[in-house]
This record gives sequence, structure tokens and C-alpha cells, in this order.
Amino acid sequence: MKVINVKNEPKGCSVCTFDLQYDANGLKGPIYRDHKLMNKDGKYWISGPARQYEKDGIKKYFNFLQFEEDPHKWAFEKDVMTQLKPHMQTTAPF
Repeated sequence: MKVINVKNEPKGCSVCTFDLQYDANGLKGPIYRDHKLMNKDGKYWISGPARQYEKDGIKKYFNFLQFEEDPHKWAFEKDVMTQLKPHMQTTAPF
């Protein structure tokens, strides 16, 4: 997996947007678009693509990226954040 198309466009909690490409055996694999690096109160996390909907008048989001177990999510986020670090305008403490 590699991070591609990084755009430093801070807006609200969003620090930047990026896509993920999965390669296998030297072949270019699928690209998963519209991921975001988020930051609130010094806490960073990855937000995958989501669809917005309303329930009882409240905006909610259905995330297309989901992990069955937290350790897998944490390993994924660590890998992505490591790859994002060189693209950041300022050094993010993650």
C-alpha cells in the first residue's frame, strides 16, 4: 500500500486528503480515494471515504473503511501516517 495524491488542504479537523494504492506483484492495484488525515486537540486519525446521511435530523456518516479489530486499525493508521509525514507542511507529532 502506498499513499498518493496528497493535498494539504486544512479545513475544520481535516489536515489533508489523499488516496491509497495497493500494488501486488509489481502490478498497479486498485486506488481507494478520498481518505483524510484528521486532527482534533492534538489527536490524529485516518478517516476513510464516507457517505453522509441524516437520521432524526442529525447528520451522520457511514464509513466505507472498517476494521474488525482495533490493533489492525492502529497498524494501518501508523503505516499511513508514516507515509504522510514527508508530505506535511509542518511536522505533525504522530
